[in-house]
Amino acid sequence: MWLHERQGRECGDQYPGRSFDSLYTKSLHSFGGDWKEHFKNIINNQDKNAFFQYFGPLFFQYLGTEERLTICKEQLNHGLDSNNTNYLSSFKFEAKLLKELSKNVKGIFDKCIILDTQTLGDRVVFRVGDNFEYIKGLFDNDQNDIIRLLNEKKLDDQGDGLKSYVSTFLSLNLKGSDVLLIDEPEAFLHPPLARQVGELIGDFGDEKQIFVSTHSVEVLKGILSKSSDVNVIRITASFTYRNYVWLTFEWKRCIISM
Repeated sequence: MWLHERQGRECGDQYPGRSFDSLYTKSLHSFGGDWKEHFKNIINNQDKNAFFQYFGPLFFQYLGTEERLTICKEQLNHGLDSNNTNYLSSFKFEAKLLKELSKNVKGIFDKCIILDTQTLGDRVVFRVGDNFEYIKGLFDNDQNDIIRLLNEKKLDDQGDGLKSYVSTFLSLNLKGSDVLLIDEPEAFLHPPLARQVGELIGDFGDEKQIFVSTHSVEVLKGILSKSSDVNVIRITASFTYRNYVWLTFEWKRCIISM
């Protein structure tokens, strides 16, 4: 996710009035000729929230356990004329990616998923159901189709495993960030699904620099099955020391064959 949003949430006690939407909204506005003075004031005032808001996206994207359960939830529907965007608004015009997501979810979870931009007015949400073939296009649906879509289940109310997978897919495909940190992608997933999430991550090895922290050999096997350009560091720790081992090619080959 955008770094400034995570920083703001960690400081939730300082911002008790912040809504869910504010935590997942990214400003797209630009600055005029006084931008140097603006940033100078941020530094002089030690305004951490403003600093992360403007500079956070330059660093990296973080996807932890909490993020995977929330960034795919219902959000504000920002239009092209808005100075803001969020995760779901960023993908509503990415038809090819949404079709790929739908295909993956159908194959792994045996459910259909669609991004609903029509039924909730200023909101956008993922819907989960058995079949969405009745949704033909933005201007090709009659009122009964839209009412039917409105009554479909929201992804928000589905299991954590499905939400985690969707959020991981969105984060991997999010534009504008070349570095992604993923913490324990196996959380909420059974071992076979953890393997498939690993494969999903491995497919993006050439497009992003990805750092993964995991306790799951299935995630690791999935990544290694899709990408050979992977550095694996095993960390063992006790109360008195921490040991780091850089795994050789032979070790990685052994992991894949397990």
